[in-house]
Amino acid sequence: MKVIELSGPGKNGELLLVFDGFGGSIPRSRAVSGLVPEEGALWYVYDYTDEDFPLEKLREYKNVHLAAWSLGVWQAARTLRRTELKSACAFNGTLDPVSSEYGIAPEIFHATAENWSEAARRKFNRRAGIPGEFSSDRPAEAEKLELLALEMRIAAPGDAPKNIYRQVFAGENDRIFPLENQLRFWRKCPLDPVVLTAPHYIWNLAAKAADNE
Repeated sequence: MKVIELSGPGKNGELLLVFDGFGGSIPRSRAVSGLVPEEGALWYVYDYTDEDFPLEKLREYKNVHLAAWSLGVWQAARTLRRTELKSACAFNGTLDPVSSEYGIAPEIFHATAENWSEAARRKFNRRAGIPGEFSSDRPAEAEKLELLALEMRIAAPGDAPKNIYRQVFAGENDRIFPLENQLRFWRKCPLDPVVLTAPHYIWNLAAKAADNE
């Protein structure tokens, strides 16, 4: 994983971890910069090709908060499964993300991973509603390796993470994680997702949604 500290260490011991979805990048980190807590710290986490994460540094903070989007919802729950969180919000993702019933259909996920390219990224951005200024600047081949690593990790037996989320937000116009699949998964947790008028990409609305916690 890669971690960008978008603000200093903060003065009040508060840290917000933003786990982006697949294909996170420096341009996309700018989309979440406004989420920094008042006088707190903000870390942007992306690129899940590997699972290296500085868990020990979290001890420097009094309270750790989490906002995770898309496949970052699954990866954050796995990475932070032993971390005490003050709050945790999931946006447009589930803890069973490669699933015809609860996430993305396995055949679609696999075909996307196998055929990922610059052209595929442009198509994905359109379907997900990712603005052009936040499109990834990473090589498509590097993102393909990330997606294949996630697919293998998610499919591994016994690796389904437990729920760490307390609030869930789902976009009614999500064309990546179907809304009905999100609702079906979270209601069995049980959590009642807040449905937003939004596509899959959510960071431009996340600050407003988080204010309603």
